[in-house]
Parts: sequence; structure tokens; C-alpha cells
Amino acid sequence: MNYYLVSKSKVFTMLFDSLPDSRTKPFDTQMIYGFDRNPMAIDIARDNAKRAGVGDFIQFEVLNIQRLERLEDIKNGFIVSNPPYGERLGEAEEVIRLYSEIGVLLKEKFTGFSFTIVCGNKALLGNLKLKEDKSLNLNIAKLKAKFVKYSLN
Repeated sequence: MNYYLVSKSKVFTMLFDSLPDSRTKPFDTQMIYGFDRNPMAIDIARDNAKRAGVGDFIQFEVLNIQRLERLEDIKNGFIVSNPPYGERLGEAEEVIRLYSEIGVLLKEKFTGFSFTIVCGNKALLGNLKLKEDKSLNLNIAKLKAKFVKYSLN
């Protein structure tokens, strides 16, 4: 890992607050899980992870976020999501309902975790009913998007 470049990344420091100790091997005790409801997206992500040399550290599975369950032995962690925001996928009412359901799921099952979302429609974020910790404005193609971190207390 290039610690200098990572330390300059606004996204990384917003997600994790600090860098891992450079003397330890990354992922000694952590595991990364990648979920998507689209099997093709999982295949692409798996291939990308292999090419990046991190395929052994990530467990991929086809799963809708609404069915996400907390593993009993995991007390805290990071959830990062890029759900649809109505530009290409999903109708407005479906997307509003999805964001509301994600907020409820996180509050009920993932206390102690950190949740970060990439959202291309800032108006949807209120449907999560979560208190924002940090945010970063960004562009996704022609969309003005927002990268938002929440602590799930």
C-alpha cells in the first residue's frame, strides 16, 4: 500500500479517520465483504479485485442490501454503499422506499458500525433518517453527488 498517497486521499481519511499501521500486513484480522443484487456486478467486482491483487481479502456474494445481516461475532465495522439514486435505476418511489428501509436496517442491526454512502441525489439522504458525521461533495459524471459518513450509535 502506498501510505503517502492514501494519507492524501480525502475519501480514505473520511472513511477510516486514520491509516493502518504501516508495519502490519493489511487485512491480518479484517475481511472485506462485497455484496450486490446483480450477479454481473459481482463478477466484475471479483475480476477487478483479482487484477488489483486483493481478491483473496474480499468475499463476494449476490445479496440485496435489504437482506443484509450482521454476523454475530462482528462488533463493529464499516459499511459502504452506492445504492441507486433514480437517475438510471429504479423509479422515484422505489428509491425513496429503499433509502428508508436502509436507514431502518442500519439502526436496528448495525449499531457500532460506520456507514458511508455515495449518493447522486442529495434529496434522498433525508430518507435514511441518520445524523451525518462528515460529507464530501463530488461529481459522478454530470451529477453533483455527495459522499456521506454516519456513525450508527
